[in-house]
Order: sequence, then C-alpha cells, then structure tokens
Amino acid sequence: MFRYPELGYTSGPLTNGHRLSPESLDALQRTEPFPPCVYVLYNYAWLGGEHVRELLSYASRTDALNSEIAREFRDGRYTIVLIRIRNGDENCPE
Repeated sequence: MFRYPELGYTSGPLTNGHRLSPESLDALQRTEPFPPCVYVLYNYAWLGGEHVRELLSYASRTDALNSEIAREFRDGRYTIVLIRIRNGDENCPE
C-alpha cells in the first residue's frame, strides 16, 4: 500500500519499513531475539491480512510477545489498523 504513491497514502516508498511476505514472516519468527517492536498495518484480509493474522497468532503463542492496536485510521467506510507487537517490556514509539 505504501509502495504505490498513486493510491494516495504516501508520496513514495517508505525507507524505514519492510513488506511482509510469507518468506519474510517466517524469517521474522525465527529471529533470535525477536525485534523489540514490530508494527504492521492491517487493511484488507485479501491484501496481506492473512500474513498479519499469522504474525498475531505467533505473538499470542509466544510468552514474551504481546500485541495491541496502536492506532486506527478511518476515512469514511475505510479503516486501517496499526498493530504494535512488543517484545517484553520494550519501550516502543507511540
């Protein structure tokens, strides 16, 4: 979504983010230690949402991780949810 400026969400690709794919999701779950803070955007189930749900499921099965809704963005009938996954008591950006 943020890779395509024509959608109107950004002026260009983000330089400080990564696109989730099945391969990167597996690598993230195998990372030791898990990153202190991971943020994911959930918009549509068919637009990578299955990967986001898989990551949330992994976080709920892993004792040291917890997830929370950091923010919701709404525009008319459209909603995008920013989800934060925190490793332990890490101090993540708000």
